[in-house]
Amino acid sequence: MLTLTLTCLTFARLLSPEAGSLFAEPLLAKSGSRFAEALPVRTAVQFSGLPGLSPACFWLLCFVLLAGAACLFYGFFIEVNRFRVRELELRLEGLRPEQPGLDEQRSDKLRPDEFCPDELRPDGLHREGLCRNGLRTEGNSQSWESLRLLYFSDLHLGPGMPQKRLQKLISLMLEEEPELILFGGDMLEHGERFGERELALWTRELSKLKPRLGFYAVKGNHDSESPEAAAFLEKLYAQLGVRLLSNEAVDLGGLILVGLDEAMNGRPDLAAALSTLCSGDRPEHRGGRNNRENSEALPGLVTETAAEEKKPGRKQESDAALCAPSSPVCSETPPPLLILEHCPDIVPTFAETGRAELWLAGHSHHGQIRPFGLHLYKEKLGRDYPYGLYQLGEKKQLYTSCGVGTVGIHARFGAAPEIIRLKLRCSTPQQE
Repeated sequence: MLTLTLTCLTFARLLSPEAGSLFAEPLLAKSGSRFAEALPVRTAVQFSGLPGLSPACFWLLCFVLLAGAACLFYGFFIEVNRFRVRELELRLEGLRPEQPGLDEQRSDKLRPDEFCPDELRPDGLHREGLCRNGLRTEGNSQSWESLRLLYFSDLHLGPGMPQKRLQKLISLMLEEEPELILFGGDMLEHGERFGERELALWTRELSKLKPRLGFYAVKGNHDSESPEAAAFLEKLYAQLGVRLLSNEAVDLGGLILVGLDEAMNGRPDLAAALSTLCSGDRPEHRGGRNNRENSEALPGLVTETAAEEKKPGRKQESDAALCAPSSPVCSETPPPLLILEHCPDIVPTFAETGRAELWLAGHSHHGQIRPFGLHLYKEKLGRDYPYGLYQLGEKKQLYTSCGVGTVGIHARFGAAPEIIRLKLRCSTPQQE
């Protein structure tokens, strides 16, 4: 409001000193007493009738005010709506060139209703297509290298994400025809209380995203800052069919997807997450078609039955152990890990597992407001790795996304919102 006031006063001064003086009083009255008492406004009123102001200073003031107004307009109305799809291509050692989630040796472990078309399913969650052994095959990627995988984070549903902006984002994602969607946390806006109206609205819009291999997510710090926010998020994810991972892992066939708890309000535990693949643990349902109460196994999750675990002479693994060497998950050439963790700065604190690791994070918004590339504010646990791809070890990589939403100030400047199109390439130690 202050910038708008000064800009209007400057334009009035262009007409005449008298016009500036006449225009100043009603404008200041409408702008509020706190602005009327501000020194820059009082100075602007004096400038409007001050014949001693040099032309150079006057035009410099005009330029500064107009540039400020233009930047505000750009940040609040243009860049915040400039969603872009950025392609990230990475090679992962140990990634097997098989069809994701459709390994023939593992087909008996997948629930038939998980990937069936609409006409064969009672709930009608997936698009039409053919089935082979209860699995959709028409239009499916034949390997991880051709998989259509999207990653995004920091949606911040609330006042800063109006319906039209959300619809634009979802339309852009649908154009990519994703087969697997990953979300890096902060689905909800900070400090907001939501009810049934918001639940119905966001369910209607986000339910348009129906990836074949599932929609997986982790919590962000805003999602778990209050019991009310956590309860609303679980209800939203349950209606959307989103699988919420909290220190859990899922074998997608050639790739292990891990979701960790967020670090600001929770306790991320990579060892506990990996142990769920080997101990037969199946955490309680947190919402979604990928983890139903009556299912025998999670889709693609390699588990051992209780009978097998109780065989005489069978060695029982500890929680920290990943699994036995003969397990499909931990073979001689173990599949890589794709790990979702909201806060990027804690990633280096985890010891390397000996296999290829790709960490995906968000949280930082890349500063959100970055005039001339300067970070005016750095989020806690998002300061050391604010944006981009980082090599943290021989086999450990981290990518921090700038997210798609806003928090606090509902504007972006120098940090356009992005969706990541992830291209995974198979690699061997020799190729590396």
